[in-house]
Amino acid sequence: MGHDLFENILEECQWDQRAAASKIVMSEDWGLSDESLYVKHSDALIRYATTIVGPADAEDVMIDGVLSAMRSRSWATVDNRKAYL
Repeated sequence: MGHDLFENILEECQWDQRAAASKIVMSEDWGLSDESLYVKHSDALIRYATTIVGPADAEDVMIDGVLSAMRSRSWATVDNRKAYL
């Protein structure tokens, strides 16, 4: 019985650590305007798009994707906007 209790407490502690880590990730861009978020991450998003569609279309694809994300109904409730983009 003592071992089970210890395992339960250990699991709860690990869950708390994961929850705390996710809050740190969520707060990375907390409070940035959409424009600031775009400026901060656009280079990385273009690099990612380049791996998918190639350099000729990467910027257009990235801009379309960012605008689509920012216009979506769920954008206001997204906690980790960098990951969402």
